[in-house]
Amino acid sequence: MAKYGKNNYFDGVVLPEPKEEALRRMAKGVDASKGYLTTNAAGVLFEGPRTFVCHFKYEAGIRLQGIAGFTVPIMALEIAPSTNLLRFYCGTTSATAPIVLGNSYQAVISYDGTTAVCYLNGSEAARFTVEGYAVTNVFRIGNPSYPPVGPVYSSSHFNYALSAGEVSALWNNGDPMGYVVPKAMRELLSVNLIGSNSFTWDGSDSPYYYNISGNPITIGKYYKINVTVSDYQSGYPRIFAGISYPIPAQNGTFDIVVYNERYVNNFPIYSGSDGDPNRHLTITVNSITSVGLLAEYLPQNLIPTTEGSVVQWLDSAPQLPEANGIPPPLDASVGGYDLAAIGNPKIII
Repeated sequence: MAKYGKNNYFDGVVLPEPKEEALRRMAKGVDASKGYLTTNAAGVLFEGPRTFVCHFKYEAGIRLQGIAGFTVPIMALEIAPSTNLLRFYCGTTSATAPIVLGNSYQAVISYDGTTAVCYLNGSEAARFTVEGYAVTNVFRIGNPSYPPVGPVYSSSHFNYALSAGEVSALWNNGDPMGYVVPKAMRELLSVNLIGSNSFTWDGSDSPYYYNISGNPITIGKYYKINVTVSDYQSGYPRIFAGISYPIPAQNGTFDIVVYNERYVNNFPIYSGSDGDPNRHLTITVNSITSVGLLAEYLPQNLIPTTEGSVVQWLDSAPQLPEANGIPPPLDASVGGYDLAAIGNPKIII
């Protein structure tokens, strides 16, 4: 007997598209004024540098609007009534930027562990030193007590602080929904350090670089290398990944984000120049973390009921784009379900 299949085709018979699939195909976002989505997945609840992105439309309301975010004090976006101001929270500190009624915005909070830089539609809107940042237990799209009036189109999370150039790329010249995060920023894997992770140069003519080994380290991916410099007196420390990435020439612990153009399962750590023995410092590699897109909630990955409510909003971050650069349908690819958000808002079509 003919029955519905993923390609809407079975035994030579083309069948009517189920209403749920039609709603999913036409979805533009969620009406979070009629419900909200939430996840308490550990993958999005962590301390340290990160970036939060949300694309929404500003509509007038008589109450506070909680667009999306973590319960303060991680990150959140709110609109106070009658102010035409979007408030960016990071920790217990915040800043505002003017917005225009009826317009859509892509809001970004990029936090490097000290400073939050806030962007609207690809341009910097505010920055401030963060205080009171602490891990909370839930991320929400919408808010049960103070729902947004306008639709929320998408949301995403990165596990490092995006640069101004990377934020501009997300804005995609005014078409944020047409931007596909590159393959190099997806499919994040944990890296295990192998062998020695600490190297000391004592001013003698010792090798001017050592290799730090880890598995897996692959070409074409981004990595955050957490290093500690100690006993610094002289030298020009850096990490080489196809090009050089400087390490601050001072004592302290630093996160260095690199794009690996060359090496498999190792990175060279340099203390200075070949032939110059004036190197006196210790570099310890504390961790190597694959960085990029942690979670991504896009309209095509909403799972609706026949009544148009949302059952889940699936995370598409692990999806790798096909040859044409577009991610495949979520149910036709591996992964994508680990950071799903659940709730009952209505789908916007």
